[in-house]
Amino acid sequence: MGFLPMIVDKMIQKNGEHDSNTLLESLLSHCFTATTLLEMGFTQEEVSSAIDCFGQEATVEELADSIFARRIANTIEQEQVKIESELVGETETEYSASHGRLRSNEND
Repeated sequence: MGFLPMIVDKMIQKNGEHDSNTLLESLLSHCFTATTLLEMGFTQEEVSSAIDCFGQEATVEELADSIFARRIANTIEQEQVKIESELVGETETEYSASHGRLRSNEND
């Protein structure tokens, strides 16, 4: 069927290699879940990360929620960094302006 060796290895570790029916079910379930999430517009990296984090037992809905939550957290984090960098920029500008005034007062 063409399963990725990495996925097959994970399923063997999880289920053992003695029960081929369980292994096949796990592989098909993984492919279905991954395909469904990809069709929903998530990236391969997001899908793989969510499945690795929450396991094959997680539902498509749980995995999708976790991907959305991660996206939101990343957006918030980026906004915080942007705000912090703007504050640092303002502080430096204010410091430079006040420092320049102090120097000009010292020269008077």
